[in-house]
Amino acid sequence: MGDVRKLIEVGHPLEQAQQTLDRHVLQHMEECWAWGYARHEYAFPLRCFVNDWVTKDMARAICRSLTDRGFAFYMRGLWSDDGEPGGAGYGITDKGAAYLDTLCAGDAVILRAMEGKG
Repeated sequence: MGDVRKLIEVGHPLEQAQQTLDRHVLQHMEECWAWGYARHEYAFPLRCFVNDWVTKDMARAICRSLTDRGFAFYMRGLWSDDGEPGGAGYGITDKGAAYLDTLCAGDAVILRAMEGKG
């Protein structure tokens, strides 16, 4: 886990923005994958990551970046719950789950600091 911590040292605002976008996608993957499947057997289409502030093109770029860094994987030949072809998508790796845990660990530090001020 030490290697993952080195990857997310907070510094430049662009790094913070990337971490926020990474967390948005990884958190959706981690919270929404079907528990009947292993993590590496479940993937999400890009539309799952789109919202008011993340476009489909941004979601694609975020997922490709996560895949290049080993935090996600690309899978073709997805199927819907109704048995229909579902295209392709991205899923979270074990390394991605560890990275997400590290990103979320910062929340506890921030909350403790805020409680100490008030």
